[in-house]
Amino acid sequence: MKISITNIGFLPGVFAVTSDANPIYTPIDMLDSDFNKRYVSQGIVTIFSMELAPTTQDKDVSYVAIAGHNFGDVGGLLEVYVGSSPAPVVGSVQFEQGTRNNVVMITFPRVTTPEVIGIRFIKDDSKGQVLISNIQMGLTFDFVDPVNSAEPMGYKRIWLQQVSYARATIKQAAQPIKSEQERRANKMSLSIPNLQGDDFNIKRVPEHSNMYDFLFKISLDTLWYLKEYDGSSIVADNPRSSYLCFDTNMVMSAHSSTRALNNMKLTFSAYTGI
Repeated sequence: MKISITNIGFLPGVFAVTSDANPIYTPIDMLDSDFNKRYVSQGIVTIFSMELAPTTQDKDVSYVAIAGHNFGDVGGLLEVYVGSSPAPVVGSVQFEQGTRNNVVMITFPRVTTPEVIGIRFIKDDSKGQVLISNIQMGLTFDFVDPVNSAEPMGYKRIWLQQVSYARATIKQAAQPIKSEQERRANKMSLSIPNLQGDDFNIKRVPEHSNMYDFLFKISLDTLWYLKEYDGSSIVADNPRSSYLCFDTNMVMSAHSSTRALNNMKLTFSAYTGI
């Protein structure tokens, strides 16, 4: 399991659409956490692409995550590449037309800009207009039990289920008389046991610490991504086994066996795209 711990900042002109650009929309809106903002390609060429140009400030990147898109509606191949042309592809996802628009998180070996980091969607039909609401790039780390070196167990795999919920109205004999559909965010929880006490003493944890980065990120109630199948386990890499997390709360509790360890429980809402 991998989670995003940073989202590198962007400036206008650094992140730009390089193919199938639409002058009506602003590329920087794809980097905003407000899903009322979006970018829609013009729909005149087969490839819709964008790039993070080299910057003077080094920024490490090991993932690209995308949510609020319509890749499944349009149909095509999503690719992430690093470097100048011809740049090697570091991850890809095939979307058959008519499939679900899953949140995707593509992870790869850590790189440092000034490398070009690019995203392209090769459409099945050049007339298809691609929509994207949110893109994040940055660093990830493996969320594992620090003592047992194992992934947390028992969490829900909501990326496999629909978001719609049916509510039935029943009469006195417990017979259904009406059914309504509603959509709401999934509520999730994730328990991380056996954490050292000093991991949560912010004054004593260096700023480059992975745990510090993550705690700081959720303290701001910002968006973060989680990917279950990251290719480091016995199952194959699956960028679709991802979801966008928000409205996060953290609860710390004492370990049942020793005062030296803590247990952390995260509760949050999740968006899967399906």
